[in-house]
Amino acid sequence: MQAVLDVGKAHDSKATISDVEHKLGKATVSAVYSWAKANSHHRIGTAVEWRRDQALRAEVIIQAPEFTALSETLESISERRENVITPSGTLVGADTKTHRFHFVTEGDDDIRGAFSEAISDSRVAELPRKYRAIIRKTTETKYATDEEVVTYFLDKLEPL
Repeated sequence: MQAVLDVGKAHDSKATISDVEHKLGKATVSAVYSWAKANSHHRIGTAVEWRRDQALRAEVIIQAPEFTALSETLESISERRENVITPSGTLVGADTKTHRFHFVTEGDDDIRGAFSEAISDSRVAELPRKYRAIIRKTTETKYATDEEVVTYFLDKLEPL
């Protein structure tokens, strides 16, 4: 309970929120986010007392602006995972001006993302052509909403 109350006052402390997420899980952070967002939306504060029998164990007072700051902080925190994938397929698009690519795997999955050195004047790619791609896949999961955002970065193309 103390950890949840600590998150309520952690409107500007990503470290405190991250610690609670690791101890109590994403569901706790998501529930605190819903609570903070609702209170922020309605511009209300709250006072919470944690009692056992008659003894006051902990208490917290959270003002409406603190709820707004807390919900905004929770919206900005995410867990980031990165792994390398090596699909085989066809490079069907590449824009050397915007550094964007489009790759279709042998399983018909569309992968679109960015590149920097994988395709250049010295590393010419042909379209359409079959390649084995070396791609960094980054998945960011927002603590507050459990929403996942996946991005891809093409590191290298190997002709098949």
